[in-house]
Amino acid sequence: GFLMVVALITVIHTINSLAMSVSARVRQYGVMRAVGMDATQIQKMITAEALSDTVLGLFAGFVFGLPLHYLFYTRMITHYWGTEWEIPLAVMSGIFLFLLIFAVLASIAPVKRIRNMEITETINEL
Repeated sequence: GFLMVVALITVIHTINSLAMSVSARVRQYGVMRAVGMDATQIQKMITAEALSDTVLGLFAGFVFGLPLHYLFYTRMITHYWGTEWEIPLAVMSGIFLFLLIFAVLASIAPVKRIRNMEITETINEL
């Protein structure tokens, strides 16, 4: 339950962060399209940005989250029931795949919006 809430917050943050990043650079994308970049190249660029942000966020989450997980687990579970802590590889790989899929899906809407705009409209966008 709690893990799903954290994953949902992460997905919402990923989508929002990517949408804000694309909105801030609409004019740059318009210029790129004006000099010959096609929508597929822009889509690859936005998807690469989403994936790199997600992978870096996952790395930071794992680096900081695993020691906290160990600390809480040993103090709450191992202390009372004696169950030893193990690295939760199955959960970590599930989170990794889940967020990578959502990073790719999050790039679809901004790319579609840019693709539907005229080149002159994207350059004049404020």
